[in-house]
Amino acid sequence: EEEVELITAPNKELPDYLKNTQRIVIIHLATGQRVSDIMKLTKSSFIRDKEGDYIARIIQQKTGKEVHIPIIENKAIEVINTGLFRAISGQNYNDYLKELGKRQGVNQEIKSKERKETKHGYRQIESKGEKYNYLSSHAFRRTKLSNLYKQGVPEYHIMNISGHSRSEMLHTYLGYDP
Repeated sequence: EEEVELITAPNKELPDYLKNTQRIVIIHLATGQRVSDIMKLTKSSFIRDKEGDYIARIIQQKTGKEVHIPIIENKAIEVINTGLFRAISGQNYNDYLKELGKRQGVNQEIKSKERKETKHGYRQIESKGEKYNYLSSHAFRRTKLSNLYKQGVPEYHIMNISGHSRSEMLHTYLGYDP
């Protein structure tokens, strides 16, 4: 939660492309969708229910399913109300996330395991570095889904949002084995 606050905190010193990236992050964290689906969002992707609350209506590219996700985070509502964001490529998004994380102070040193190809196949290689170096669009999807799980949201609803077809796949994705 601290890192989510850091990366989404207002910062007038950010250049416009990182302010845009930050707006994407806020919507990413509110919906938990794949980056390919996030970049297709427009103002018309957000509808209001009977109570006036925003619902993100997304047709997932990978599954073809239409999902409806309540938007309850104040920062996300502000982004929707003030013009969403300018879509960028997934590669630029991942590059800009690292720079945004560095500028916003997501710099705790961590250990990570990465899957690397070697002459003898794939191996898990351990590395160390500042956390911003490991930020990616996938990290925000996983963060949203993990937070929903920790909050006690039923797996059925999380799977509906994520597009996973089996609970075992969701558990693997979240790194959780019940």
